Amino acid sequence: MPKASSDLAVRRAEPRDEAAAANLWYGAFPEDGPEYALAFMRNFDSERVGIAATLGGETVGAAQLLYGTELVPRSGGSARLGYLYAVCVAEAHRGLGIGKAITRYAAEVSREAGCRAVGTIPARRGLHSYYAALGFNEIVAVTERRFAAQTVPAEITRLTDAEYNAAREARLAHAAHVRFSAAWLRFTGADYIRIAVPDVGNAIAAVTDGGIAELLCAAGDERAFAGAVAANRKLGTITARFPAAESGGARPFALISGAAADYWGFALDM
Repeated sequence: MPKASSDLAVRRAEPRDEAAAANLWYGAFPEDGPEYALAFMRNFDSERVGIAATLGGETVGAAQLLYGTELVPRSGGSARLGYLYAVCVAEAHRGLGIGKAITRYAAEVSREAGCRAVGTIPARRGLHSYYAALGFNEIVAVTERRFAAQTVPAEITRLTDAEYNAAREARLAHAAHVRFSAAWLRFTGADYIRIAVPDVGNAIAAVTDGGIAELLCAAGDERAFAGAVAANRKLGTITARFPAAESGGARPFALISGAAADYWGFALDM
């Protein structure tokens, strides 16, 4: 593979780089829409480092590094986690190693910010091997299934971001997981809910336009709770993600460099 010119510079982004970064983001991920990148940067401004790659004075690559999330191991305590998001390179400059240079720089910045590890969710399944070659391990897996609506006498209650976060931490108290910041929970655009189904129990979920991004319930009860959500939203079926350890059929989802255990939580990104 050809290598990027020695003129390539990777640095912390400045306010003047935002427009170029947003254009690169939209070019790489057009499904997000042209305003999404700027909204993302503004929402996470207090816990974000923008990264810019320039070549001959032109911004040819960008990424966002968030550091408001934490890894919470089973043994308790926590460690700051850097989350590498939206690595993008101008189409004319792809294949030159610019994305790798950005990723390596992000790892350096995350260490400077006190992060123990760096995580990312590849935009495509084929990129898992790309990040694995850079030292990332596939240690976050999810189970994702489609469930039919079920007409059951369920009670569904809306939760605030803070209420959901507290309930989530209580349910994951003895599991290795990712703890999200208030800014992250706010930006997902999810509806946070508590679901009560008679003779089954209670669950909590984060529901987006794409389905149930996170369903936390007792193992084996996913069908009842997901089915109740589908019926409540007048859908025939709904897709739900839940911790892989709770059931079989797991698939790789996210990668982390610098941690050696499975951590649940990145699945809230949908």
